[in-house]
Amino acid sequence: MADVVAFYAYLTNTETNPGPHHVIVYDHVVTNSGNGYNKHSGAFTVPKAGMYVFSWTTFVDPNSYFPIELAVNSHRAGIVFVHASTTFNGVTGSVVIQLQQDDVVMVRSEPGYNPSGNIYSDNKMKTTFSGWCISCSS
Repeated sequence: MADVVAFYAYLTNTETNPGPHHVIVYDHVVTNSGNGYNKHSGAFTVPKAGMYVFSWTTFVDPNSYFPIELAVNSHRAGIVFVHASTTFNGVTGSVVIQLQQDDVVMVRSEPGYNPSGNIYSDNKMKTTFSGWCISCSS
C-alpha cells in the first residue's frame, strides 16, 4: 500500500455563515494514504505526480446557497452550486485532473460570490472531500 495515494475526510460540525473564498477544513480524516491531506488547513498537497480523481459533497441548511469549487493552486478546477429552500440539500462534484508533485488542492466557497447560510454536516448528512491517484509516477 506504500504506492497508494488516497484520502477521505469529512466535516464534523456545521460551519455557520462562511463567506466567499472560505476554505472548508474537513477535520475528521478516515483515510490518508500518502499523507497528502492536512486536516488543519483543508489542503491536499500532491505527493506524487499523476492523474487524480477528486470528489466533494456539500450539504447546506434550509435557506442557504453556495457555489463550492475545487481549487488547484488557487485556480478553479471544478464548481458546483447547492441551494436549499425549505429543506436540507446537498450536491456532489467530481474532477479528473493531471497534477504535479506539490500542487495544492482544496475545496472552498467561490471567491467572487456572496453565499448565504450554513454548510451542514452531521452523522446523517456528511460534507466530505476525497481524492485518489489513478495513475501515479513512481
